[in-house]
Formats: sequence, C-alpha cells, structure tokens
Amino acid sequence: MGLCYRDSIHEEFIDELIKYVDFLELMPDITGYKETKRLLKLCKENNVDIGIHCLRSSLGSKEGIYRPAIEQYAFYSDYVNAKYYSDHVAYSHIHGIYLSKVFPIEYTVENVQIMRRNLEITSSFFSNPILIENITQNKLSI
Repeated sequence: MGLCYRDSIHEEFIDELIKYVDFLELMPDITGYKETKRLLKLCKENNVDIGIHCLRSSLGSKEGIYRPAIEQYAFYSDYVNAKYYSDHVAYSHIHGIYLSKVFPIEYTVENVQIMRRNLEITSSFFSNPILIENITQNKLSI
C-alpha cells in the first residue's frame, strides 16, 4: 500500500501511518528539505520505499516537457533514491509560465505522439520507472 504524503494532512500522523505502508510518495513541489530528510530517516527505519509524484513536468505539452522541473525532479529522485517518478498526463506550462495546476489533454493520436516524445525525453533523466496518471482527464474524445 502507498501513501502520497502531504505534510498539511499527514505530518502529525506519519509516525504511526508509516507502519502500514510499503511506499511513501513524496512530492518535490511541496515537500521541503528538512521534511524530506525527516521522511527519509523514517522510511529507512521502517523499511519503506519512496516514490516521487510531480506536478510541473508538463508531460502532455505540445511545447515539450518543462525541463527545469524535470531536472529538479531527477536530482530529488536521486537524493531520495526513489523507486519511481510519476506525473500526470497533462500540461502545466505555456511558454515557460506555470499555470498553477495541471490541465488535461484530449485523447487524440497527435497527443499520444506528443506524450510518447515527451516521455522518451523524460526517461533520459531517470533510471527508475516512470508512472503516469490521468486523474486530470474529465472528457474522453475520439
């Protein structure tokens, strides 16, 4: 079982919750340095693996991935020895400007090709598996 950690929700309970999880998913966009160090120690003591979940990769963008975020995530992934990297099938930047959330992409052949290209580039930054999720998709199209 895994837990996507958010300090505003889990901080006061994590010492007890950690006993029941196999994976702790950290979000580099919102988990600071000191909290990351504390969670690394806690995971090591409890034999819990770490994955990272990101929000600003812009994997579905026609403009390509947002490279500064990917580079930051790769560094963070190495630091925490993450077993995987994950993000959304979505875009989060336009012309290098963060849009404050992830936006869904339509299911089209063109967007599948864009995702494939962006994932190939992204995979060059990570030696661990890449997981993608699609919770931002709210409309299917042909």
